[in-house]
Amino acid sequence: MAVLAEDAKLYYSPTDDWSGSDWTEICNVMDVSLSMSVSEVEVTRRCSGGYREFLQGLVDASVEFGMLFEIGDAGYTAIRNAFDTKDTIIVYIASGDIAVSGTYEGLKMEALVSNFSRDESLGDALKVSVTLRPASNSAGNVPTWLVTTTL
Repeated sequence: MAVLAEDAKLYYSPTDDWSGSDWTEICNVMDVSLSMSVSEVEVTRRCSGGYREFLQGLVDASVEFGMLFEIGDAGYTAIRNAFDTKDTIIVYIASGDIAVSGTYEGLKMEALVSNFSRDESLGDALKVSVTLRPASNSAGNVPTWLVTTTL
């Protein structure tokens, strides 16, 4: 069954709990885009029959979204603080509301905020454009495609 984009959710862990026991929705987001691609490693040999051959290489992942510039909003503050302090934030980009009965999936990652740009277009609300990328971390929290089932 098709899933409506407006039913998808972006969560973060306010306590940096990788187990995900405290997911909090960042509802102040617009137009979330999760991009994942894999690099190609060429392994063509002379016996490849005239075709180039490839293996999958590293996955490149990013999450991009806009949010309203809302001082005092917990999600906005968490994202801004992670950017300002060059710290990481644990996020889960889920296909639905994990508090509602069902099965949802998406990328869970410890992320760095690589872009936090403010748009001040006349006649519009102040907005920020945000990009999240997988972060290097000492805890071994590697990006994971997470499937969540709630009853």
